[in-house]
Amino acid sequence: MLRLLGALLVLVGSTGYGFALYIELNEGLINARTILYILDAFLSEVGFRRLSLPECCRAISKECETPYSQMLANVYRTYEIERKGEFASCWKASMEEGLKGVPMSMEEKKVVCNLFEGVAIYDLERQKSILENGKMRMENFRKKREQEIAEKKKIYTSLGFMVGALLVLILI
Repeated sequence: MLRLLGALLVLVGSTGYGFALYIELNEGLINARTILYILDAFLSEVGFRRLSLPECCRAISKECETPYSQMLANVYRTYEIERKGEFASCWKASMEEGLKGVPMSMEEKKVVCNLFEGVAIYDLERQKSILENGKMRMENFRKKREQEIAEKKKIYTSLGFMVGALLVLILI
């Protein structure tokens, strides 16, 4: 009876691990889409409302979900209220801190963190081009994630079950 229970637990655990890997891939895709939404919102605020980048952070933070709303509010607070340096450094520090637990690749995090590197915060055309460039790069990452999910979804879920079944055979 204990062997059967142990075998069942090993099988369920390995299958669950496979599903956890798939869910992590899916969360990465959701985060890439959220970043794209934020970049679209920045383009809209900068292009049409002609808001400064800190004001964009404040406006967009009200529309985003956590952790992104907190990160954007933190950028606004550290730049506009606390005056702790240039906008690019406030952006980078806040994004690096906020993206620590987010399931994104290092390249994706690097694109987000270094988005406004070397930008004069009141040069409107330069802001637009940097935002469009960042959006294009994140779009490529999103497409790559979608392909990766399509390829690995069945592998992760079925391989988890098969490894569990193999372990059960070895243990019994």
